[in-house]
Amino acid sequence: MSSMINECCDTLVANIKRAEQDGQPIECKRLYGGFTMDSIAWCGFGLKVDSQKNKNDEFVVNARRVFSFERRPLMLLVNFLPFLNPIFEYFDVALMPAKVAQFFSSVTDQTRKLRKEEALSNDRKKQIDMLQLLLNAHNETVEGDDEEAGPQLQTLKGSKRPLTNDEVTAQTILFFLAGYETTNTLLGFASYLLAINQDCQEKLYSEILDAASSRDLVSYDTVGKMTYLDMVINESLRFYPPIAGFFRTCNKTFSHKGITFEKGTQVLINIYAIHHDEKYWPDPDKFDPERFSPERKASIPPMAFIPFGYGPRNCIGMRLALLETKMALVRTLQQYRLDVCPETQIPLKLNAGLFTSPREGIKLRPVARQ
Repeated sequence: MSSMINECCDTLVANIKRAEQDGQPIECKRLYGGFTMDSIAWCGFGLKVDSQKNKNDEFVVNARRVFSFERRPLMLLVNFLPFLNPIFEYFDVALMPAKVAQFFSSVTDQTRKLRKEEALSNDRKKQIDMLQLLLNAHNETVEGDDEEAGPQLQTLKGSKRPLTNDEVTAQTILFFLAGYETTNTLLGFASYLLAINQDCQEKLYSEILDAASSRDLVSYDTVGKMTYLDMVINESLRFYPPIAGFFRTCNKTFSHKGITFEKGTQVLINIYAIHHDEKYWPDPDKFDPERFSPERKASIPPMAFIPFGYGPRNCIGMRLALLETKMALVRTLQQYRLDVCPETQIPLKLNAGLFTSPREGIKLRPVARQ
């Protein structure tokens, strides 16, 4: 997958160059949103899409409908009051626009048929992307051992029954939603935090110079060995977790500090509050990547850092989001220093909602490196 992401990074860097030459700031959500959509379309579906140049592409149009549907009042109601979901199911109330579901179902079905035909004729080298893993599970076979695929591959290998076509379609939509929001948000916040903490940015740049000699190709192994890059990303996730909170259902009745939680109770886990709790994070409003140094990381309580949720239902797009973020940051910082500009809002004001997002967006000034 890293080769696919590298090609998407080429477009990302070209767009930053265009803004820098025009003397314009970069708008992080639009810039990284285009990169993220292109990356997930290719890594998730095996489709090459240039969402920044071809905004009328059918895939791009339907993908944007997915993102807008997530913010519909009905969907927000289900997210924050999940116990209402059975009521909507009983009355057959659709949460996803029919056209969007039909499009992704059609893409899944057409891709499945095409790849089956190509496999029979040996015309195509098998590509390990998310959709291929799901299609393999659909056919009760999982092939390949791509380390970048992460635990999803192992999960599918252990499936006890084949996935139905509807389940494959549902998972692709979920994968797209989870991967897009987390990556786009994380890249924007990490860029902002590095721009207002230039000492951290220069320390990361020094590590990049030592580890990544090529400006045109960054490998999975290369970013995997960058310790300070991990520290910066983890601290960015702590400071601005992409997912503000998540729900879990009590599977048994229990009491804690005099409060009884009955079986079946929905409990909201407030990630943002946990990540800024002084009990776990001294001076929590300070951006300090050293919290996640190899020496200090082991002392962090497991449930004090949960940017992608926790347990078997944590974010399905986590592994891809982290890989995309690492590669995009490395490729960007190799050629540009990110700085604040008059349009940069300091401090950021955040929207209230399921996802953490800046109210006024994030605008930064790219400065070309020699």
